[in-house]
Amino acid sequence: MVALMRKLSSETTRVDKQLDNSTVFYGIRRYQHKIYNSIIKSIISYGSKVWPLKELEAIEMDFWRRAAGKSKLDRVRNEKNQNIMGVKHRITEDIKINQLRWYGHVQRMEESKIPKKILNWTPHDKKKEGDLDGVREKE
Repeated sequence: MVALMRKLSSETTRVDKQLDNSTVFYGIRRYQHKIYNSIIKSIISYGSKVWPLKELEAIEMDFWRRAAGKSKLDRVRNEKNQNIMGVKHRITEDIKINQLRWYGHVQRMEESKIPKKILNWTPHDKKKEGDLDGVREKE
């Protein structure tokens, strides 16, 4: 998935470099937003309820940085790349809403349902520090 997103963002960067006319740039930006909203956003948000948000932010910022024609060597802050590309809000905001929606869905489930049991589960026995389940011989 990450490889696909990197390929898409590198393709948009390649198109940007070929068309450096400033009047064309805004058309390209619209094109990049359409790619992001239709392809990248759906790929990132699939199964995102359980993914670490930092990793998703990194993938999203990598796309916007490449779309802006910048590299990490340019040392441009993410906020500036977002401003250049006209990003209104980040995907992590949508994902946090989806996570809360899923949490509420599980909370409304019956107690006998497996997702509810897993959510409410807590370990009962504490193992001694360094105990490796019988690997170490008992003295």
